[in-house]
Amino acid sequence: MGRKYTGWDGNATGKRAGTEKFIKLLCAHFNNGVWNNGSWGVRRMNNPRVVAWSVHGTGRAFDISWRKVRGKGFGDYDQAKAVVDFLVSNAELFQIEEIHDYYPSPYGRGWRCDREEWKTYTRQTIGNTPGGDWFHVEVSPSVADDPSYFEKAFASLEGGEAPSFTEVKTKSQQASVSDLEDGGSLAYPGESVNLGDKDKHVKVVQEKVGAKPDGDFGPKTEAAVKEWQAANGLTADGVVGPVTWKAMFGATAVKEEAKKEEVKANAGKPFPGTSMKVGSRNNEVVDVQNFLDIKADGVFGRVTERAVKRWQSVNGLTVDGVVGPITWKAMFG
Repeated sequence: MGRKYTGWDGNATGKRAGTEKFIKLLCAHFNNGVWNNGSWGVRRMNNPRVVAWSVHGTGRAFDISWRKVRGKGFGDYDQAKAVVDFLVSNAELFQIEEIHDYYPSPYGRGWRCDREEWKTYTRQTIGNTPGGDWFHVEVSPSVADDPSYFEKAFASLEGGEAPSFTEVKTKSQQASVSDLEDGGSLAYPGESVNLGDKDKHVKVVQEKVGAKPDGDFGPKTEAAVKEWQAANGLTADGVVGPVTWKAMFGATAVKEEAKKEEVKANAGKPFPGTSMKVGSRNNEVVDVQNFLDIKADGVFGRVTERAVKRWQSVNGLTVDGVVGPITWKAMFG
C-alpha cells in the first residue's frame, strides 16, 4: 500500500510556512480557479459522529474553495475536479496525505495516501455533504515547514529538478513554554488549563499564582487560581481559559488568529437543519462556541446559552438563547 497517514499529531502554534506556500502556488497554478478558504485554526473536527481535534490545528491542512466570488473560483464542479485530479496524480510529489471532496452525493468522498484511492462515503463521515464547494487537503509533516520544497515541486512540473525532503517524525509544533515565549508574553495554548491537567502549561500557571510548580493541577492549584482571579477582577472559577490566560501572560495572538481562521472557514456554512439549544451536543455547537470565543466542548449548556443571548442582544436579534436559522445566518452567513 501507500505512505502512512499521519492525521492529527498535535496542535501547532501558528501557520506553517510550507503549507501556506503550497496554498499560494496551487491557487496561482489554476489561475485563481480555487482560493484559500482557511488553513491553520485550532478547533474540533467537523464530523457529526466524532468529537476530536481537527488536522487544521496541526498547520498541515487547508481548505480550497471553487466557489465563484469576487473574480475568483471556477463556480463549476466539473472544472474544479481537475484540481483534485491534479493533486492525486502528484500526491507523492506534494506529499499529500488526504483529500476530502464535499460535493458528490450521498456524503462526499475521500482520498488517502495509505490506500491510494478514492472512497465514496455511504454515511455522514465528513460534514457539509453533499454540495460543499471546497476541498480539504492535508500534507505530510515532512514538508509543512519547508516553503522551498513546494517551490521546487511546482518548478519540477516544468522540467526542473524534483525536490527532496528529510522525514520529520516529531509531532507538530505543540505549544511548550519555550516555544511560546514572545516578547515576555505567552501565547494561549488553545485549551483551558484546569483541574486534572498535568503538563508544562500547568507549571507556568502555578508559578504565576504562587502554587507549588509541580505541573499537576490539583485542588490547591485550583484554589490559588481562584484567589488570583478574584484579586484581578475576573470570574473566580479556577479555570485558566483565554481571558484568564491573557490577564496572566498578556498574549492572545494564537487564540485570536485561530478564531479568525475559524470564522473564515465557516463563512457561508449552511444551517445544519436543527436549532441548537440547551442540551444539544454536536460539532455545530463547537462552531458556535468558537465563534463566541468560549470553551468549545460541543455541549450546549447554560454558559453557552448566556453567551448566545448576549450576542443576540448586541446584534439586534430575538434574545432566546437558541441558535436557529436566523441567528446561525447572522453568525456565519
